[in-house]
Amino acid sequence: MLKLLDCPNRVDAADLGGAPHAADIAYIDDSRDVFGYPTFVRWPAIDRRGDRIMVLIGFDTIRSGWINAALAKNRAEIQVAANAAYVPGEREVVLLAA
Repeated sequence: MLKLLDCPNRVDAADLGGAPHAADIAYIDDSRDVFGYPTFVRWPAIDRRGDRIMVLIGFDTIRSGWINAALAKNRAEIQVAANAAYVPGEREVVLLAA
């Protein structure tokens, strides 16, 4: 079972409810090359043993305001999807936003 961790908002005063800020370079993953998904946001999580797992969420936009709203609004759904996709022993989970 994965639990998404709260991320500090170091960019502006927006309340994202612990979601990562899409304009914070600390949470952007530029190493992904998935056609149609130019932005991947990292959301740290822990598994039931306390090991850190990185949840990567791909978006089909580069608009950080839209991404921030989606992350903050859909935290519960992202956590459910991450748990469904998680393979024990793996260090990351990759999700694509619909």
